[in-house]
Amino acid sequence: MFDQQTIDLIQAAPPLEGLDLNELPKDLTRAYSAIVSLRMRIRESINNETYEAELGDIDRRLQAIALTQEALVAVAPDRKNRAAAAFVAATAHQLRFSARRLKETENMSSHLGTEAIAPEIAATVLFLIAGRAADAAQMARSIAFGETDSVEDHLRRAIIDLAEGRLSGILERNVGQAANLFDESTVVGLLWLELLRGIRALAASLIGQDDLVGARPEDVFANVREIAVEEITFGDSARVFSIFSGPHHLASLLHGASSDLTSAAIVNVVAPAALSTAAWRGFLRRLSRRRPYLWPNHREAIKQGFLTPGTSVVLSFPTGAGKSTLAELKIGVARL
Repeated sequence: MFDQQTIDLIQAAPPLEGLDLNELPKDLTRAYSAIVSLRMRIRESINNETYEAELGDIDRRLQAIALTQEALVAVAPDRKNRAAAAFVAATAHQLRFSARRLKETENMSSHLGTEAIAPEIAATVLFLIAGRAADAAQMARSIAFGETDSVEDHLRRAIIDLAEGRLSGILERNVGQAANLFDESTVVGLLWLELLRGIRALAASLIGQDDLVGARPEDVFANVREIAVEEITFGDSARVFSIFSGPHHLASLLHGASSDLTSAAIVNVVAPAALSTAAWRGFLRRLSRRRPYLWPNHREAIKQGFLTPGTSVVLSFPTGAGKSTLAELKIGVARL
């Protein structure tokens, strides 16, 4: 199920009690095999009793892995093995989502609530943090949304577009105004609206058009994270916190993703020697509308001098591993 590079990434995840990192790639592969095997044997949805007998232990194990690794990503954004933790959490969420689809047939919008966000939404952003844009795009296809003009549906669509690299679509979509009724649901809606503004700012920066929104995405996400938690004091000692956990958590994940996506943005590739910086920048901005992200293998190739003018290169990647992106960059070097 995993290539050696991915196995190395998984085994670099934060060590936790009861989690054997050396065996974790095999554990995740076995979970995948069990889910696929059950899907092939049972063509229609299953009841809770069958699910518990067949996949109950696997479900709980995946949930524990996903939530613990995800928590480490959210609360410790500067940890060195954050990408590994994000990938492990996202993969566990993805596997558990596939398993639960065997018994859940209702097509409901992916949850965005005061207290939590849907695992498929979290997994999509976690894959982006891990630098795995292709996996994020695949996971994003599982995010369900309605045909409404609600801020929640706008936010779901924006996260899908962010994962699939349709950044211009995020900026072109007309976003409705939030309601002016300040009950709890409207306050949460305003937090979602601010996160949507952050995603729009991030999309603009990733295609080299920062001036379109006029806000730094990381500042927007940090602001939502801060205002989603309010300390309330009673007298001299009693302290409680009013927390909008769902917006706070999504803001934390998007804040982490914004820095990782900026590092992986194709518009930020430094112009090779002897090329006009302005011409190169214009080329990258056009390319970013179709291929906004560099994958890990792209970044490694560039690091090794792939774009050096006059250098001949032989590429050997599997199908779907991103040869076209590198080829277009190389053509751009040759033509400029």
